[in-house]
Amino acid sequence: MVKKKAAVDKAFVKNLGDAMKEEARKKSQKGLPAFPLAARDGSVSGGAEAKTGAVARRKDSPKRTAVAKEKNEAKSRGSVKAARTAGETQAKATDEAKAQLLKELKAILGKLDAEGLAFLLEQARVHLYNMEADRLDALKDSMAGSAPAAGKAAALRVERSQSGSSYYVVQNGAYIMFSPPEMAMMARLAHGNADDYDAAQALAKWLEKERSDALSELWRPVQSGHPLAPLVAVLRKTFKKPGA
Repeated sequence: MVKKKAAVDKAFVKNLGDAMKEEARKKSQKGLPAFPLAARDGSVSGGAEAKTGAVARRKDSPKRTAVAKEKNEAKSRGSVKAARTAGETQAKATDEAKAQLLKELKAILGKLDAEGLAFLLEQARVHLYNMEADRLDALKDSMAGSAPAAGKAAALRVERSQSGSSYYVVQNGAYIMFSPPEMAMMARLAHGNADDYDAAQALAKWLEKERSDALSELWRPVQSGHPLAPLVAVLRKTFKKPGA
C-alpha cells in the first residue's frame, strides 16, 4: 500500500519565511549578522589564531631588528677601536725607535771629523729629498680621483715642502721640484723686471740653461703674452721683492 505524501501547509511556510526575513532585517539594522556564522573546518578559529600570530610577529620583529642593529654597531665600534689602538701602538713604537737613534747619533757626531760630518750631512739631504719625493707620489695618487675636469686648468701655485728643503711649482696636476736657491733665483728674476713679458723672458732663459726639464713642464702656449707670465705673477705674489 503506497503512503500518500503529507500535504504542505503553504500558509505556514509563507508565515515562517516572512518571520525569518523580518528577523534578518532587524539584525541588519543593529549591525549584526542575519544568521549565526558556523565554524567550518576550523576556518574561523584558524583565522583568529593566524591573526594573533601575525600581531605577535609584528610586535617581536622591531625588537629583533633593534637587537641585531645594536650588535652590528657594537661590532663596528670594536673594529674601529682595535684599529685605532693598533695605530697608536705603532706610532709609539716608531717614536721610541727614533728617539733611540737620535741618542746614538748625537753620541757619534762629536767623534767625527769635518769630512765625516760633510758626508753624513750629504747623505741626510739625499734621504730627505727621497722622503719628499715619496710624499709627493702619495699626494699625486690621493688626488688622482679629484683631478680637474677636461678643459679646466688647475690653479698655478707654489708650495713649500713640510721640511722646508724644497719647493714645488704645481700646474695642471704636475709637481715640479725646486731647491730653495733655485726658487730664490726665480723670485729675483720675477721681481727684477717691471714688465711682465720681460720678466717672463728672463725666467725662460734661466730655466732653459739651468732647468730645461722644468721649462718643458711649465711652458704652456697662450693666446697673448708670454707662456711664463702666469708663473711670474705667482712668484711675485708668493715671495716678497728682495730688499723690500
